[in-house]
Amino acid sequence: MPNKNNKRRRNNNRPNPIPGAPSPHPPLKSRRLARKITTQFHKVTTLASRAQADGDLVLAERLGKEAEEMREGYQEASRLSTRFHSTSRWVLKVLSEMGWSSSSNSGVACGEGGG
Repeated sequence: MPNKNNKRRRNNNRPNPIPGAPSPHPPLKSRRLARKITTQFHKVTTLASRAQADGDLVLAERLGKEAEEMREGYQEASRLSTRFHSTSRWVLKVLSEMGWSSSSNSGVACGEGGG
């Protein structure tokens, strides 16, 4: 029987912290975790917008700070998700459902439509 103390330890592939490095944790590889991160970020930003609209500026500021702290992880998770599933088709579908068409709004930037 092998001795339990002789088991290999799992290498987490965590890089040594480097001063000025943008992220001290390993690269995100799980699509499931990426979905959880992006969903949580969207929930926090939606709640912050609602709080601000309702006039609860203290809550809106707190949630805004939380969203800023989450932004780097969100962007990494979003990059991982779009590597496997392009969102451009979905965006075009939603825009067309809203009445936007590339031929009729060729000179109008997103968000500047009259609607």
